Amino acid sequence: MILCILVALWIFFECLFELCNVAPAETLTQIIGAHSRYFAARVSPFKPPRTISGSTTQTISAFLLYQYNRSKWTDLSPCVKLYGGNNGGKRSVLLCVPGLNCNWNAHYVRQLAFACESMGIACAVLVRSDADVGNTAELQQGIEDLKHHFSSLGIVGISAGGNIACRYLAKENEKSWIKFCMVVSNGFDLDETMRHMPFKWSCLLAPGYAGVLTRSMNWYMSIWHAHQYVASQLGQTLCDYHEMRGSIRHLKECACYSKIPLVVVSSMDDPFFSGKHMFEHIKRAIELSKEHGNDAITAIITSHGGHVGWNKKLVGRDCSWLYTDVLPVICRRFL
Repeated sequence: MILCILVALWIFFECLFELCNVAPAETLTQIIGAHSRYFAARVSPFKPPRTISGSTTQTISAFLLYQYNRSKWTDLSPCVKLYGGNNGGKRSVLLCVPGLNCNWNAHYVRQLAFACESMGIACAVLVRSDADVGNTAELQQGIEDLKHHFSSLGIVGISAGGNIACRYLAKENEKSWIKFCMVVSNGFDLDETMRHMPFKWSCLLAPGYAGVLTRSMNWYMSIWHAHQYVASQLGQTLCDYHEMRGSIRHLKECACYSKIPLVVVSSMDDPFFSGKHMFEHIKRAIELSKEHGNDAITAIITSHGGHVGWNKKLVGRDCSWLYTDVLPVICRRFL
């Protein structure tokens, strides 16, 4: 009983510290790679609210966006849901690949849907059946399903969904109706991510990341336990799972061969992986891309922002810099 109270107090003070750890008025935004000049001239620097740190923005936005229900999402196919029920004559669609928790109705998916609605672009979300971050079969099927309804597609991989998107993109070496892929808040190297993850107890408050990842998992399990669970279901050790399911090798393949533009958006203070190692992987991939004459990778990296956060304010459909300042510029460039 005493131990439980001490743990609860530890979590409380850690979260209190995070809430009081106010982010700076402006953050350093680095834009490197193939289209760096284009984006640097059009993407405004991220300015977080002075009342909250970057590492807690995801938690706040998740709770505040729970007011929106699921009524506007309809089934296009068994693995794809479409926002609004039909394409309404729209020619382009953005397909969101959700993160480790496989939640197709997560706050970041709804924010993406609102952004697409304001841009006049259709929005779809992949309905993932499990937490396997290396499974690209469902994404491939979802893309095939959307081909019958739209003429151009952009892929938006969020967190672990970015890992899946990057692995899929490595197979698509030629330009097609897939116009771009945006990977958000992904560390690429799973083994390195889990070994160097700057874990904080406040991360557990983000709904879904310590939540029910599958029906047979308890709500309090950490990301490490989630990976261990999936690895055991696949008959693999945790090290083998990380080695085989990561996307660092696929990122290099994208750099060398893929003609589809890849835009990486991430934050150095992401609580789920080492920003330093992520940035090193991106820089190596961009250098490799230039060496092979491909030049298809662009990275937008902020010093603050948290994990799928970048909140400019605490409430509203337009609260995230990712969807109000970055995504529209990417869509204008490639769609």
